[in-house]
Amino acid sequence: MSFHKRAVLGILALAGFVFLDPGRSQNAPPHAPSVVCPAMVSVSESALPVPGWSSRSDPAQHRFERISVANRDGEKEYDLAPDEEKPAGAKVNQTWKLNDYRDLPLFLTCRYQDTSVTLSKELPKALSTCSQTIEVNKSGAIVGQSSMSCQ
Repeated sequence: MSFHKRAVLGILALAGFVFLDPGRSQNAPPHAPSVVCPAMVSVSESALPVPGWSSRSDPAQHRFERISVANRDGEKEYDLAPDEEKPAGAKVNQTWKLNDYRDLPLFLTCRYQDTSVTLSKELPKALSTCSQTIEVNKSGAIVGQSSMSCQ
């Protein structure tokens, strides 16, 4: 092998070492913030008293179903439709472009299967999109495992 080829290979090897050096990742800028709904929520229901009866409730786990994104102005809430919706077989991908709705505070609501319990959180201004993928059956009901992310 000629000197020139060895020199080029040496430079490429050194460049690869610098690029792949794990110690350099400590100096990398932090990742952009993201928000993800908890995959499960534990719910403990209770019954209003019924004369002559006693009630019992065991905690139940409910799996994540879908999100909604809303503006809030005091007590008023304005549910936002997704900006994009793309069907892909039995799945539907939906995306909200958050920067278009920053006149009022934005909130993410996580919804769970077979319960009216929700989790809600204000979305940091650094986030620009929320997306979800849901699987629907022929009648439009959400089935299967859903996923989401706000970035």
